[in-house]
Formats: sequence, C-alpha cells, structure tokens
Amino acid sequence: EQEVSGRICSISDLNSGDCVGTSANPKCTDCNPTGGQVIPTTGTGFPPGSLSCGEGSCRFEDDAPSNAFYEFRNSTDYLTCEGENACRRFNVRNAASICCGGPSSTTCSNSAFQLHGDHSCGGDVCCGRNCRQSSFTAVRNMACIGSQACRRASVSLAGDLFVGDTDGSTSGTNPFAGRLANFHFTTAGNHCVQTLGGGTGVAQ
Repeated sequence: EQEVSGRICSISDLNSGDCVGTSANPKCTDCNPTGGQVIPTTGTGFPPGSLSCGEGSCRFEDDAPSNAFYEFRNSTDYLTCEGENACRRFNVRNAASICCGGPSSTTCSNSAFQLHGDHSCGGDVCCGRNCRQSSFTAVRNMACIGSQACRRASVSLAGDLFVGDTDGSTSGTNPFAGRLANFHFTTAGNHCVQTLGGGTGVAQ
C-alpha cells in the first residue's frame, strides 16, 4: 500500500477490482503510479472481470505527473466509474471497454484513457453527462449521451459515434453534448455519426 498525505492508496482494493467507495470514504484515491503500474499486481486479471469505481474513488494525487497511469493486466477487463469525482484525474491503459455513468460532470473528467485496441472484442466507451476534458484513444464506438457529455474531450475512434442530449436538459451554460470536442476517425470507410435529441454541439 502507498500512503500519500495521510491517506492510503490501497493496492489490495485495486487488485480486488472493488473501488466503490463513498464521498465520505472513497477508495483507491491519492495514488501515484509514476511511470505506470500494471494492475492487478497478482493473478491474471480483476476477479470480477472489471475495476469498479464509486463516488470520489479512483483518483491520482494532485501532484501526480502526466506519465502516471495504470495498465490493466488483462485486456478483456473493463472499467466502470459512477458518481461524483469517480475516475477524475485517473489515467488507464489497456481496458476492454469503459462506462462512465451518473449525473455528475466530474466523472471520468481530466483523465486519459487508452483502450486495448482489439476491436474484435470490446473497445466501446459510453459517457453520460460526463467525460469532460478527457482523452480517449483506440476506441471502437463512442457514445456521449447527456447534457455536456464529452465536453472538450478528445476521442480517436475506428467505428461509430453517437452524441446527444436526450435528457432534455437545457439549463446552465452551454449544455450541449459534444461541445468543443474533437472526434478523429482512425480508419477509412463508412462510419455512422448520429446526433440524438435537441442539444448537440458536435463541431468536428
């Protein structure tokens, strides 16, 4: 275990795949895998087949360098993040798929996610009202659904793109999904680009 600023980044929690904490007691936070670290550190993958992160959990310490990241040992394991500040400033590589849910715009924000790249199995990302100012690479299909989903995100994808504000929210400033985001297709051929609902701000 790594102790940072009086708090513990528990490698045992990371190894178990269970980082579902609460706002009062987050798990797997204040971590600093400088230069990268493979997780889980033992076995062939997460026991449940995924790493699950709850409210306030799965975050790097504030001064973690840009080259800090976790790499999934098993490329068929996926990442789920739900709740305010879940997976905020949390860089992950080699995940099969990523799901960022919940109503908070801070979920999966300011992070860098790289999927395993084998699009015959997985490679999809779903963001609901979150994933702001994050980068996603080696993605197959991308869905940004909800107010301000994927705002200022950078996405490299090979398949299809779905963007929309289907929850009907028009409150706040610039509520549109995909606003100021950059979506880059890495393969030639036909792609489906679909905007859903009345609030989309896809420009690229």
